Amino acid sequence: MNDPETAEFLCGFEGTDITLDPPSEPPLYLPRQTWVIDKKLSERSQPMTQQDFTDGLGLPFAAAKFLCHRKENPSKKAFMRIYLQIPVISTQYQSPQIRRRQAAESQPHVELTTLRALKKPECDVVPGLLGY
Repeated sequence: MNDPETAEFLCGFEGTDITLDPPSEPPLYLPRQTWVIDKKLSERSQPMTQQDFTDGLGLPFAAAKFLCHRKENPSKKAFMRIYLQIPVISTQYQSPQIRRRQAAESQPHVELTTLRALKKPECDVVPGLLGY
């Protein structure tokens, strides 16, 4: 984790079961389902300095895209994206108490916001959302 630009944060997930509880708000009524991660396809990170964070540029994060299959039906394949808040640059080796102060509530993601907006008018040219 010496170079935050190239560090990998989301490793070792292959074979992990991920159960997605159904969302409670319309228009995304989805069933509870379990997916199994097969392979990581890509990862990117957005490291930030303390000044970036203080200036309100958002949260430092890593995001990875995985290929997965439905546990109940292995022939059903999908992509899964997992987001992870990461420590501010130069604090990754500091005490958990210091890093804990950086923790923030989940932020709405542009992808999900867009899919919700397009689902309302029943737009059928966007990929289906299977869970979140």
